[in-house]
Amino acid sequence: MKVFLGGTINGSRWREEVIGKITIDYFNPIVDEWNEETVFKEEYEKEICDYLLFVITPLMDGVYSIAEVVDLSNKCPEKTILCVIDDDDGYTWSEHQRKSLNQVKRMVLDNGATVLDNLDEVIGFLNGWLIKIKKVKIEKCFFPIFWFVLFLLHCFWCKLLWSYIFCLF
Repeated sequence: MKVFLGGTINGSRWREEVIGKITIDYFNPIVDEWNEETVFKEEYEKEICDYLLFVITPLMDGVYSIAEVVDLSNKCPEKTILCVIDDDDGYTWSEHQRKSLNQVKRMVLDNGATVLDNLDEVIGFLNGWLIKIKKVKIEKCFFPIFWFVLFLLHCFWCKLLWSYIFCLF
């Protein structure tokens, strides 16, 4: 098993915490200098890694990781994990940022990917201690539709029954 460690850079130390506590292999995409070879290596690692983890913290100064996790949650939801951390080295999200990130988390979750709330959950998930319980999207719309159809059938049969009874008299 191997995990790609994507997400906030900008001085955040979340990777060191995760790397020190996980029992699976990992790819850390942080490099001193980006070039064609490092870009190719990162894309290759995303393909072969079992999990694509994106940890977003208030130290984030760009938005590419957000776009990337949403994109990957569509393309390969079974591999994609998002974790948004509320505090990083004393920095926190504004109320507006928090609301926006909650919508991103909902979108990623609705795409079928995993959303975890903190690094302890991330570590537990990657080490196999925390089991993800998936809620299939169809369940959200299936049950209301099921009850509506059942109601319509009930009405149809009641109407048919009452028509039959009144026709007998």
